Amino acid sequence: MNDGYNSVLASIESSSPTPGGGAVSALALGHGIALARMVAALTVGKDKWASGHASAELFLTESQTWTADALDMAEADCNAFDSVMAAYRLPKEDDIEIEARKDAIRSANYEAAKSPLNIAKFCLKVMESLPPLASDGNANAITDAGSAAYLVLAATNAAALNVRINLGSLGDAASAFESEINQILESVTNSHAEIIKIVENRM
Repeated sequence: MNDGYNSVLASIESSSPTPGGGAVSALALGHGIALARMVAALTVGKDKWASGHASAELFLTESQTWTADALDMAEADCNAFDSVMAAYRLPKEDDIEIEARKDAIRSANYEAAKSPLNIAKFCLKVMESLPPLASDGNANAITDAGSAAYLVLAATNAAALNVRINLGSLGDAASAFESEINQILESVTNSHAEIIKIVENRM
């Protein structure tokens, strides 16, 4: 661990509202991706795990930018929440300012819900890529594959909370957001259960 990592944790535990739950869910996702990539790296080139070479190489290729993508989503979530706070601070001295402020708040809240929804979508993509790695990857790192799956599940649940907290501000769009996050969470949960069965059988 280094000072940069400590700095991230310090920024989370500070009194600043960002990074908050949405951003941290993306960071948790990034940790899960990194662990899964480690499992793949420990599989490729090892004769004992030849049956897992293809799935490991595929995962490494597909996930090449995923940790960076997770960090980008964490930053986007911080920016979305900061925009909400900025919108609420807009002046409201006359009717024009009041309407402009309402529009800004509505738009910012939409983005604040869309950001964790995007994180959850990415979580589903990652989770669905893990079963082959858990099945055929280096068994000496099987608990790392399981830990990756748990981190992705936690990230999805945290992202879902941050979608749901914004539903009341979305008007007609709320039902579509709610339906989509519920479907994502169900799919991630089912895939996670599949992966954990694989992990437990290989331990």
